[in-house]
Amino acid sequence: MNSQEKLMRLASSRISKDDSFMSYFLGKYLAFERISEDQMISELNCSLACYYKLALCKAPNPTANDFIQRIQRISEKTGVSVFGISKIIKRVYTINKLSDAQSQSFLMAARDKKKNEDNS
Repeated sequence: MNSQEKLMRLASSRISKDDSFMSYFLGKYLAFERISEDQMISELNCSLACYYKLALCKAPNPTANDFIQRIQRISEKTGVSVFGISKIIKRVYTINKLSDAQSQSFLMAARDKKKNEDNS
């Protein structure tokens, strides 16, 4: 790993909690799929530098009208396929939405249980 890749890795790490960047989506995808960065790089068929370029890109909203156009621009800049980028974003977005819905259901069930106990 050269010094530029080290800097890109550091920058990617710093923004990994911010869901407006691809770094967040890549990190979540790695965790969901239980794969390493090396496996992901191989799956995306890109270099380490391209992977970190992708990580530093702003993440498009999959429900936006210009989602495909934004992914195409990211693909052109990073050399990562449109399909690969889209797959990562949609998978993470879907799992996050399902997790949010399950959390809401759990909280509502807990609240309802407490109400029932208070009324008894």
